[in-house]
Amino acid sequence: MSPAAKLATGLAAVLVLGWVNHGPLGNGAHFVDRLEAESKAVIVSTDLEGIDIKFDRDPLARAATLSGNADEFQRYGMRGQKGITQQIGDVPGMGTVRWADRPSRALVLPLLVETLLLEVVAYGIGLGFAWLLWGRRPRERFAP
Repeated sequence: MSPAAKLATGLAAVLVLGWVNHGPLGNGAHFVDRLEAESKAVIVSTDLEGIDIKFDRDPLARAATLSGNADEFQRYGMRGQKGITQQIGDVPGMGTVRWADRPSRALVLPLLVETLLLEVVAYGIGLGFAWLLWGRRPRERFAP
């Protein structure tokens, strides 16, 4: 098998394993469910009523959309005080937070695409380390 075929086979295996972990095993949905539960806990802790949060589910993404009645101070805070947008943005793993009545131009990648891109980067780093450790040919040395 040629070196290019070996690299392509390894990359394909890594991508299939990432897809299986995200989709059929359900870890992508569990991750978004955890983000949603922690975000709802943040909303409850702010004592603001009528604030609702939804996450992109088709496709899964780390993007939260808030809706409800809140003034600018409650939404975005002021100086040293965080608004609900920043508080939800501080949830570990959160991507973007936006309000439903304010359109956002931020690029939101689906969670599966994020996962596959990270796997490709990790595969490349692993190949680089392997090449540094085992892939170089030794120099020819001449006897004195």
